[in-house]
Amino acid sequence: MPYNELLVRINRIAYRDYARIPDLSDEAFRATVGKELFGENASAEAVDGTLALQEAFATDRTWMQAAPIASPERVRAIRASGQLTPKKRAAYLNQLEKIRRIEERYRDKGAPFAKMHRIAKWVTELWSGQNAALLSP
Repeated sequence: MPYNELLVRINRIAYRDYARIPDLSDEAFRATVGKELFGENASAEAVDGTLALQEAFATDRTWMQAAPIASPERVRAIRASGQLTPKKRAAYLNQLEKIRRIEERYRDKGAPFAKMHRIAKWVTELWSGQNAALLSP
């Protein structure tokens, strides 16, 4: 069910907790995310990785188009239209590097981190080969 997908769960946790406690601290939110997603295996590093994935999938997303990090075709169109600025290129490359590190870090960490690893692996594979050249200057 899509409601249980990792990135959707983060949105659901955020909505629920911030609706209940509008001035919820970032520290408390992160603690809840860790507990609910990773249980006793929660760590600041795992929460940071999950939130980095969430950020990447939300950056420059629209109601009609996926985030560029999830769509090399979108990046191809942005580049062709001359809208892939050096600043955007650097931001996307930075996100990809973070995601590659997440993929490596959680590759063999087992069930608690399998969903995070699956997403990071998918993005990493998506941006291999010819697609990688889309972000080169």
